[in-house]
Amino acid sequence: MIGDSLPSIECTDLEGNAVRFGEFFGERATLIICWATWCSPCMADLPHEVALARAYRDKGLKVIGINGDDDPEKAKMVHEVLRIDWPTIHAPKSDAKKAGILKTLGINSWPTVLLLDHNHKLVAASPDLNMTIVVEDADGDPYAIRSLDWMLTRQLGPLDWVPIVSPVQ
Repeated sequence: MIGDSLPSIECTDLEGNAVRFGEFFGERATLIICWATWCSPCMADLPHEVALARAYRDKGLKVIGINGDDDPEKAKMVHEVLRIDWPTIHAPKSDAKKAGILKTLGINSWPTVLLLDHNHKLVAASPDLNMTIVVEDADGDPYAIRSLDWMLTRQLGPLDWVPIVSPVQ
């Protein structure tokens, strides 16, 4: 729930190594991206999320992936193609032990995106982060922006570029 702290859980990464989920949390903000190759919306969003991760890295954003593919090789291929450099937890639903993190975090649908603040408290989550919202620029002109981009700007400050902006007619 919004305002709750997320626990540091024992997990498995894509290489099969045991890791603690909390060791990847960021100092200013943490974005958790739950995705799978069989999830079309996940695959459509990943390139944008990769761009955001790179853009906000120097502002203190850490990203953690949680992948739901049964075969970790599929996720590794996506990592290679998109040059994903964040740690990814392997959590296929077919493996009850590995999928325990999904239950602990309350992840029931794909894609799911969670945003944590500097205290590792949940500040926003899907579906709220998957929407497009209308905001005003400095001149008072409305434009559409993804709610994830907006929340990252609120948590970490503005970027030198605007990732996805559409004027509102």
